Amino acid sequence: MKKTPLVQLLFLLLFSQTSILHAIETPTRKERVFISYDSEVLEKVKNAVKNKQTPYIAPYNQLIVAAEKALKEPLVSVMDKTQMPPSGDEHDYLGLALYFWPDPNKSDGLPWIRKDGQVNPLTRRNNVDEPTKDKMFDSTKHLAMAYYFSGDKKYANGAVEILQTFFINPDTKMNPNLNFAQGVPGVNTGRCFGIIEFAGNIGLITSIGMLRAGNGIDDKTYNGMAVWLSEFVK
Repeated sequence: MKKTPLVQLLFLLLFSQTSILHAIETPTRKERVFISYDSEVLEKVKNAVKNKQTPYIAPYNQLIVAAEKALKEPLVSVMDKTQMPPSGDEHDYLGLALYFWPDPNKSDGLPWIRKDGQVNPLTRRNNVDEPTKDKMFDSTKHLAMAYYFSGDKKYANGAVEILQTFFINPDTKMNPNLNFAQGVPGVNTGRCFGIIEFAGNIGLITSIGMLRAGNGIDDKTYNGMAVWLSEFVK
């Protein structure tokens, strides 16, 4: 199991996160946004951080460190991968099944064979989109949360720039599909299991909701994300 970093204490211990999305109303637009945290708990934690209460300050400081790091990281997109998707369109997300390896008994290694529990490093390098996607999810989350608790607009601006680059900018956006995720070379170009590669979507929706609730995301970006997510559902 992946070790949980200290910064996650804010999410796992203090916010009572569930898999259920909670609707909250933005204070100025009177519209509903959705987050995966209890809004009342969030406000209590926000006030506790503001009043420098323990045990909230230590994980809050860890969050700010993570957010500052995210601000300094280069923007990422699906255009960064070195391997072309089967569609021939770089804007399509590409993922490979992590437990499959080239067949050593075949000159071309095809079809790949399963080695249960053994992760093929080729499925987690820059030839595919998996590591870039994870970086995008994490950076967006840290920046949105840092903005929510600190009120510093630079964190919101950083999160918005990440969203625009990965999902909206015509030159760098990801097409709203996972048709080529969890593929097995020599067998298929993508599998239904590929949907798990975007399991971070609830976190993404929560980040967008928190930015919107705090007036940290502009209408064009917010509406653009709504369109992308709607097309992704289809």
